[in-house]
Amino acid sequence: IALSLLVLWHVRMISYGETNIEVYINRKEVDRLKKLGLVYTNPYHYGFLRNWQHFFGLGNGRTFARNVLFPSTHLPPGNGLTYSRAQNRREKEIENKGLMLL
Repeated sequence: IALSLLVLWHVRMISYGETNIEVYINRKEVDRLKKLGLVYTNPYHYGFLRNWQHFFGLGNGRTFARNVLFPSTHLPPGNGLTYSRAQNRREKEIENKGLMLL
């Protein structure tokens, strides 16, 4: 039972793009901003599917069969200290469509 709960906890964290400590930090931020009438958005949450693709290192020609089932030597995205944020990606997509964020 304990192992099942641990697996489910990690599935949840990967699905939301959070680390263990970020779960607690984000909860506090949600509560803090709710009191101010604002909504908190996790900057590393790309969406369920994209979070899993990021976790497995898929994209840019990498496939599940070649890079997850078989050993691979690909490096993870980022440098280990900084990571791209979901909000930055959305801003770039909107910018490329000729729209401006207000």
